[in-house]
Amino acid sequence: MFHNMARATAGRNGGGSGGLPEGTIAKYTGDNISGTTLFDEGGNYNGVMTNVTQTPGQVGQALYFNSVAYVSFADIPPFYTSAFTLTLYAQNDSTGAWRALWHQASFQIRTFGGSHWIYMAGLTINAVSITQGVPYRLDITWDGTGDTDSIKFYKDKVLVATRTPSSADTASTVARMGGLQNNSYYFVGWMDEVTIRNYAMTQSEIDAD
Repeated sequence: MFHNMARATAGRNGGGSGGLPEGTIAKYTGDNISGTTLFDEGGNYNGVMTNVTQTPGQVGQALYFNSVAYVSFADIPPFYTSAFTLTLYAQNDSTGAWRALWHQASFQIRTFGGSHWIYMAGLTINAVSITQGVPYRLDITWDGTGDTDSIKFYKDKVLVATRTPSSADTASTVARMGGLQNNSYYFVGWMDEVTIRNYAMTQSEIDAD
């Protein structure tokens, strides 16, 4: 349980290298690739792409995942074990099977049918609806405490659900975008402006972003 965890410090905490705003751990877009390398715009946590291509996205080019395509990361911080915000824009082009957008140890974002399934903090959360072929923005925030409703989910900048943490997640620096690490649940569609921050954004900050 999280009830003895110290409350996260409000505001940004470090990060922000490479010209990114303070508190930003990493940011990925389809405009910042070369060969098989997906560059972190902060310059710290690059990924290795397999079969990922480019397509028009939210801003400029997005990363397109079709069938067996994914991005592997070897050393990205386990951001989900303390206060964070994960923001991404995406479009699911196939919703009839399990699809994974992000997998890092026990933290997972998947879709099935018309819903997101988020696995974190000892919870399995089915709270955010999607429509095949329709772009959307997803924000997941947690303030790092065990407080009631401290995990928040926003779709297109609208708060759609809250949850209370149950248990701690497993920390790992190994991550995959676009599928599970056991080579299954490959995502089909595009992702863009994938941004990881080390604090929980407020509604007003999300509105302004």
